[in-house]
Amino acid sequence: MTETISRALGMLIIISLAGAALANNEAFKEAAVVKLCKLSANQKKVSLKVNADAQLSKTMLQGLAAFKTKLQVLATRQTQHPLAGSVLELATSKLYEQILISLEARIEKGTKATATASYAAGRIDEFVGLIALKTSGNRATNTCIEPTSGNDMADEQLADCQSSVLLKTAEAAQADTHVAAVAASDIPDDAATKGQSKSCLLTQDNGQQLISGQAVSPAIKFIDGFYAHTPTATWATARIKPIGDSPALSNAKTAATNLRSEPELPSIPIPTDEASLIQFLESPTAKNKIAEAIKELKELSTLPQNSQLTTELNTIFGEPTSNKSRPFTHELNALKFDVKTKGAQSKVAFFSLEEKQILQIIEKVVTDLRDQASKAEDAKCTVEAKEDKQKECEAIEQDTVCNAKKYCSYVKESDGTTKCKYNETKAKEKGVSVTQTQTTGGAAGEGVKCSDHKDQATCEKANEGNTTKVCGWEGENTNGSDKSGYKYRDFSFSINKKLALMVAAFMVW
Repeated sequence: MTETISRALGMLIIISLAGAALANNEAFKEAAVVKLCKLSANQKKVSLKVNADAQLSKTMLQGLAAFKTKLQVLATRQTQHPLAGSVLELATSKLYEQILISLEARIEKGTKATATASYAAGRIDEFVGLIALKTSGNRATNTCIEPTSGNDMADEQLADCQSSVLLKTAEAAQADTHVAAVAASDIPDDAATKGQSKSCLLTQDNGQQLISGQAVSPAIKFIDGFYAHTPTATWATARIKPIGDSPALSNAKTAATNLRSEPELPSIPIPTDEASLIQFLESPTAKNKIAEAIKELKELSTLPQNSQLTTELNTIFGEPTSNKSRPFTHELNALKFDVKTKGAQSKVAFFSLEEKQILQIIEKVVTDLRDQASKAEDAKCTVEAKEDKQKECEAIEQDTVCNAKKYCSYVKESDGTTKCKYNETKAKEKGVSVTQTQTTGGAAGEGVKCSDHKDQATCEKANEGNTTKVCGWEGENTNGSDKSGYKYRDFSFSINKKLALMVAAFMVW
């Protein structure tokens, strides 16, 4: 009896083992394979998001740069809203910088997401391409994919696992959707993937048919470990692993998640006419930078917000009308500038100005400012005033020495006395003015140009060997009355400063 039971148990074990061996050749379910291909398609389209971000950034950066370039010409006009142009220039610069910083972060994360997703898609496509092999026109000859119904499966079901998906850039509008799908990375589990026994050589007898009829060791790892087949494992042991066991899929998921965590690029209306300028002033992103610009330019202790910001905006741009336009937007829209086009003079509206016309306007202003600066007195080192010449003449006692001076004459006073005095008429006849440069010998001449001396020591050295000063170093005031600091005081400073600031601000773009 015992022997009979033992034999029966032995037969059951043999039958069980035989059944296990026979069951060790299951196919992969069609729905699971199609799901993998859908993921692959989304992975291949992650690059569309990176490209869309780059294109959006390019459009906004070019638009902001063009707008700021136009704003430069406001420095050439007296407007009813003098602070408006400066506020918009600074705010535009801040927006430009914000977009650059955001773009830099998105490119860094987008590059990683694109690389990892493309790699993962390649691993999926290779796996599906291997198990989808067939010897005739339908899937009935395929032993590794189990159709959802019947023995056939259309090739179109696996179209997403083709490289041609990379070329379908028309779906850029859904770029966010593709990244979201990769971040989710919904993959089929073991139960959803394991099909019926179908003599698939990848699963049959632990892969012995793949290499010389021997079990593959240490393991088969398709899609970087998503499907793991060890020499002794059967379908009873799950071969479809969690996504964390596949570095390729896991890295793509993580990179896509990180890309989605990055704030989206700000959407900013680019001012190209009065309507878009109104939208720009109402844009929350732009308004925030305008508030920052106001704080800096007006040196406020805190950032203007809410009612304070409203007051500042109304002061700088004028109060809005019912359609949210402001006096400044009307003024800017009405501004016209004289430009030459093909030799003919014409008037061009502010928003229609082209870069070459802006250059022309600024060049004319720069030229005019330079002309003004060249006509201004260089007050750094000047000839002493008329009173100093009078003192010089009065110090001369001999008539011959006095009369030898181009600006002195020995005269007889009403009381009968004679003395040497400054003769302005003689000075003019001899070509000597109060501000004309003198010779180092003390007599008037062409030898010394006081304005050439660029420091106080050199300036005063020109007086050596003279009975009176030839050159003098002016004080803080233009008339030399303030001697507290002996600082350089140039009449043309304000002109030159404006010129330098205009050129520097324009050239930064």
